[in-house]
Amino acid sequence: MSPPSRRPPEKSVSVPGFGWFLFVIPGMALVSLCHVQPSLLSTLPIPTPIAKAAGYIAERPNLAALIFYAAWGAHVAEGLVAGFKSSRAGMNSAAVLFWGLQTFILGFPSMIELNKVLRSNKAKDS
Repeated sequence: MSPPSRRPPEKSVSVPGFGWFLFVIPGMALVSLCHVQPSLLSTLPIPTPIAKAAGYIAERPNLAALIFYAAWGAHVAEGLVAGFKSSRAGMNSAAVLFWGLQTFILGFPSMIELNKVLRSNKAKDS
């Protein structure tokens, strides 16, 4: 007996607001720079409050490493969870890849969007 076929979800993809891209991507780059190459911070045109915070972190290698590994670890984990959740929801492989990559890049804003899509699709199935 074959397993029951699942109908593909009505909506498979959604993107958080553009502001999240402007906030998260440079933030992750700055966190990485504080840990990997702190000497470059002084050469970048960074607004003063952000430069002071980055300088504070970069002067403390253990703090920079902690933030670096925690941030990247969280993004990897969120990307994997998003891929798993979208796959379990019956999305096609392109949508699963989309959610995994978008959530790896953006983190929780993308996970919130994925949860909205999954709830919306579940409500339509009911």
